[in-house]
Amino acid sequence: MLNVSVIIPIYNVEKYLSKCLDSVINQTYEDIEIICVNDCSQDGSLTILQEYAKQNKKIKIIDLPYNQGVSAARNIGIDAANGDFIAFLDPDDWWELNLVEKAVTKLNADNSDIVLFGHYFFKNGKIIPDKLKEEKIEKVLNGDNYKEYLCDFVNLVWDKIYKTSFIKNHNIKFPLKIHPTEDVLYALECFSYNPKISFLSEYLYNYRLGRDGSAMNKHSLLVANAITALKQMLKSNYYKTGNIDFKEKCLEKILDGIVYFQLNAMKMKCSANNFSIIGDAIMYMQENISDELLNNNRGYKILNNLMKIHKK
Repeated sequence: MLNVSVIIPIYNVEKYLSKCLDSVINQTYEDIEIICVNDCSQDGSLTILQEYAKQNKKIKIIDLPYNQGVSAARNIGIDAANGDFIAFLDPDDWWELNLVEKAVTKLNADNSDIVLFGHYFFKNGKIIPDKLKEEKIEKVLNGDNYKEYLCDFVNLVWDKIYKTSFIKNHNIKFPLKIHPTEDVLYALECFSYNPKISFLSEYLYNYRLGRDGSAMNKHSLLVANAITALKQMLKSNYYKTGNIDFKEKCLEKILDGIVYFQLNAMKMKCSANNFSIIGDAIMYMQENISDELLNNNRGYKILNNLMKIHKK
């Protein structure tokens, strides 16, 4: 059987780590290596990893000497991966026990570069299926072009398993010093190479919402980070060489994200400093993006309107 490299970036997640590791160790598919990249955790995460590694030879610990961020940790995991496939798992989340078996079976049957699957949200003790995503996967399975739903399918990095040769041959890495939104840029670059993609409508991943310490809780920083991601994307080779349709999808995804983060920040009353950087970002876009692309972009129009309201 072909093997799978599971990459888990770890930073201060002692409360959740055992559940995460148990869900990988107990997979129905056994030929797995578990690459745990400890990003200089200050809690008991490393001790937990070491205890698990004593009991299970599948676990490989990479203990970083200083904190480098989730993107660097994942990139280090990619470089260390020996499996024919790569999966990313966040340390506060967990898998259904048949995830790898289902995904690898589909990858092999279709000879695909990527397989994408459904997921559950876990919040306040409740598990909620992402039915909207399932509906879009079902539409693709019934004949719709997946590119119509590209903006939904590039949201995440952990709802997919990738052929290692596809990732390494194209040298696809996570952008450093961008979080969140780094997973969107990673997925966009993956999709820019026109991979063969398979789809599973089954719910196989459990994503924990709103945990303490999550970057998604830092509303005041998310807008700035998303704008940084926008600028990096505009400079990327995959964006510059993409056709007009792909560029539209890229801009739609990133700008909708900026709008979402800004509206959340306004709701939480922590958006006072954001309007200055949004104003600068609008000027940057006007200088670096064609009028054709900007004038058709919903997110750009919303940001302009928010600026006008703010000035009034």
